Amino acid sequence: MVQRRYFLGTLLSGMIAMAYCQAAEYPHPSNIFVSNAWAALTTARADSAVAHVTVTNRANKPDRLESALSPVARSVELKAEAAAQGDTSIIAPGKFRDLHLSLTGINQGLPANKRFPLVLIFENAGVIRIDIRLRAADEKGS
Repeated sequence: MVQRRYFLGTLLSGMIAMAYCQAAEYPHPSNIFVSNAWAALTTARADSAVAHVTVTNRANKPDRLESALSPVARSVELKAEAAAQGDTSIIAPGKFRDLHLSLTGINQGLPANKRFPLVLIFENAGVIRIDIRLRAADEKGS
């Protein structure tokens, strides 16, 4: 009985650690791969920002980004311009999408070269936690 509890506790701890691992530049066990995660620098007075992420679907069926959230913003949504061009929340098997997420109600100043957490919730892959790197607006590359 004690060994079973120890095993279940270890298993649960491992699952929690996997859920909170930094997914930027690392594949998720669900075959969703998130890379190039960044956001433009916001000043202490700014109350919104745009985060950019590249999501690759390595599964054999489509997946859809259902929602996203971050502790630094009141809400996170797909940008309206992208949504107007079709359903950009769906990532086809073997394909990638560059997603632009609007963060509104920023509750703290976000200095350049710092990171903040963003949680992406997919229909099939489930919850994926990533870190978004803030960069200056004039900074090139990832």
